[in-house]
Amino acid sequence: MELEIDNSLRSKSWRTFPSYYFADPEEKKIREIDNLALFPEKASQDRSLDPIGFSPLLLVESKKLGEGYSAVIFRRHQDAVTTRDFEGQIFDFPVLIEQRTPSYRVLDEFNFQWLMSFTGLHYGSFQNRIGTLTTMKPSKEVNDLSKEKGRDDFLYGGIMQLIKAQTDYAVRAIARDKEIVHPYYPFFFSFLVLVVDGDVIEVELDRSEVNLEPVGHGIAITGYQPPYSDRVLNYLVDVVDRKSFPAYLETLQGDRANLVKALVKDKERLVKYFKRAKT
Repeated sequence: MELEIDNSLRSKSWRTFPSYYFADPEEKKIREIDNLALFPEKASQDRSLDPIGFSPLLLVESKKLGEGYSAVIFRRHQDAVTTRDFEGQIFDFPVLIEQRTPSYRVLDEFNFQWLMSFTGLHYGSFQNRIGTLTTMKPSKEVNDLSKEKGRDDFLYGGIMQLIKAQTDYAVRAIARDKEIVHPYYPFFFSFLVLVVDGDVIEVELDRSEVNLEPVGHGIAITGYQPPYSDRVLNYLVDVVDRKSFPAYLETLQGDRANLVKALVKDKERLVKYFKRAKT
């Protein structure tokens, strides 16, 4: 499945780094995820944010489910999807490196996190479908869900691989900053996707009934405290079956276009915010 994913990315002109190794900050071990990929180059989009470098990332991990098992997401209904739900995926370098204090007068002053809430990412269309992820054996006939001991952490482990890989990427970027002479920080944002060799099923709990809906693409939310943060951050991880992965890549291309469009609208203040203090 790893080769299939890499081939799908390359066929759509993504720059891929298969078997991406990273340092696990907790267990002090070297681990790997299946792929780290950079979006295909689109000069018209990339240069529209000059002098800020624009480079969103995609981190990919795959899992083969056992026979009869599915990736099951228990939906939770949200009033809205905001950056609080995916703040761990945002590389806010002025805060991470210079420890700037973000302005909370968001209506009068520039706030990068607030701006990211209005970028039109696909997460917003999953507002009432985002939930918690586990591995189960669903039975559609009797609306039943069963699981075996030891399976709960299977997909969670894949999610944590993605988050820790991104954490390591951020730690490296922060460490490299001392050698950077460019006057502006780059724009990084990471999409995290868990590709499964099996069904993705969303569960809606309606009083005494359990409603199961097969989907090709769902979203799980989880939290983690990276070493550069003093609190737990939230992450949104796309959970995609292998057949839906090519369509998922098209969704991300739409996200990229929406990101650029939203950032260009406030480019003047964004550029000022991303200027390095040391220059």
